[in-house]
Amino acid sequence: MANTYNSQGEYGKALVWYQRALDGREKAFGKDHPVTLATVNNMANTYNSQGEYGKALVWFQRALDGREKALGNDHPDTLATAKHMSNTCIKQDCRKRWFGVSPLAVGLSLVVGTAALPVLVLFSIFLWCWFL
Repeated sequence: MANTYNSQGEYGKALVWYQRALDGREKAFGKDHPVTLATVNNMANTYNSQGEYGKALVWFQRALDGREKALGNDHPDTLATAKHMSNTCIKQDCRKRWFGVSPLAVGLSLVVGTAALPVLVLFSIFLWCWFL
């Protein structure tokens, strides 16, 4: 249901159903199970789609932390969450809000904060931050 509402742009209804699914999955599988984390990631994407970037980043961080723990830093789902998080950060213009205006500061904070990510992903994030 949540995915259908989300694809129709009915984000409020989607979030209600995602929360319902999340509550059930946390109870059945636990907070760090990949199935539960997929729902957390879906909620982040929904907030992102409706332009609520601050909320999206909170949910992406939760998904990223859980996926790093459960799946490892190099798993495709972990890397996808990191990518979505960086894209959301760019949309919100995190260069100014969190790191100051310096693209070098953005690149350094991403490298230090996500040292286990492959160099290619870090380089692409840095380039996005530099040229936007």
